[in-house]
Amino acid sequence: MAMKIDPSDPRLHINNNNNNNNNNSNNNNDDDDDNNNNNNGGNGISCRHFDPQEPTKQCWICDIQVGEKSMHCKFCNKCVDQFDHHCMWLNTCIGKANYPYFFRTMVSLSIMLLIQAVIQIALILDIYLGSDSSDASNSSKERAKAWFGVETTVLPVVVVMGVFILFSLVSLSLIGQLLIFHLKLQREGITTYQFIVRDNQNRRERTKKENDLKLRRLLAVGKAKEECNNTLVFRLEKGGMLREKCGLTCCDPLKMEDEENNNNNNNNNTSTNNSNRNFEWSQ
Repeated sequence: MAMKIDPSDPRLHINNNNNNNNNNSNNNNDDDDDNNNNNNGGNGISCRHFDPQEPTKQCWICDIQVGEKSMHCKFCNKCVDQFDHHCMWLNTCIGKANYPYFFRTMVSLSIMLLIQAVIQIALILDIYLGSDSSDASNSSKERAKAWFGVETTVLPVVVVMGVFILFSLVSLSLIGQLLIFHLKLQREGITTYQFIVRDNQNRRERTKKENDLKLRRLLAVGKAKEECNNTLVFRLEKGGMLREKCGLTCCDPLKMEDEENNNNNNNNNTSTNNSNRNFEWSQ
């Protein structure tokens, strides 16, 4: 269902349907029937309902007003309602219309891979640890010999099953990681695209702070050298090295300076709030 449902913006879908109807009106009735059955404005079933009061924006590629949370996918060449990401494995965009089915697909795959791995492990354990019953032909060991035509040992069977277990566990770890990631996104109420945008913004801000810190350190080292304060120069250089290499900030004088400034700002804010409260009570 995640592949059959068209996640395009419903405004785009309606616009495409109107254009198709206008084009088909110039053809004969037979052609109209064929085109109406084949052209549905997308790659499958679409969600046509939307809130007319929802804020919109202009997509200059589709040349139409779409929802504020819609994004144009360069792979599908259409605007997707509440765009999450383009799934290369399903060869379709994931948006508001098909995201629930995409999530269920991940859950189903995780459960299937887990059951498959558990059954294979149980069969291997039964082959080696299973009790010898009077009816030996029903044991897993004898059935494995009969199925694979092995007469003396079941080691090849165990090796093959071990390879499949490895594939199942690797696939389960990958799908499970993706599932956990989307559970976190749902808890935060954001999409994959919004997460990527936020992560890139955080990286830019972090890089800017690191560059500002390096500049401050160079200026502080230069000032300490002018004052012949070798102890401060040593602390600044070694503290910066520990901060960059090991993430330790306890020995960095600049970190202590930042904490002192933050404490002063907090104290000033507290004093301002107390003054405002006293002023309100006095009135």
